[in-house]
Amino acid sequence: QDSYILNLPVLEAVSNENVALLYRLVTLPEGTLKISSLRVTPTTGSVDFGDDLQITVATENGTDSQGYAVTSRDLDIASPRNTTAIPDENGVGVFVIATGANAGGKDGTTIVDITGINTGARKEVTINVSASGAVA
Repeated sequence: QDSYILNLPVLEAVSNENVALLYRLVTLPEGTLKISSLRVTPTTGSVDFGDDLQITVATENGTDSQGYAVTSRDLDIASPRNTTAIPDENGVGVFVIATGANAGGKDGTTIVDITGINTGARKEVTINVSASGAVA
């Protein structure tokens, strides 16, 4: 009799605000003709175990004056040294991603998500960490 209730999808709460809403609602200034996007360099990165990877980000078709936020999907492989970045005078924010013992000591591939705080624009960066020096 109550099977329709039992068959409803179960939603899980996500406490990390940067990944909880993949496409959040934003209010854009009147007259905005284009949705903002992020220009990220590099879009994929391969680094040796224990090395850092520097990622730069800028907003196209908008501004993220409050900066950018980054989260790693696997902190054992890649861990951001800074979780937020304020843009410089050229509008560019910089993140440093640690690997090796400064992360969790694992090698492999993971994704970091970068989000513009004002615009809600997001971009994924795939990071591959080589196995040299990894803990088995």
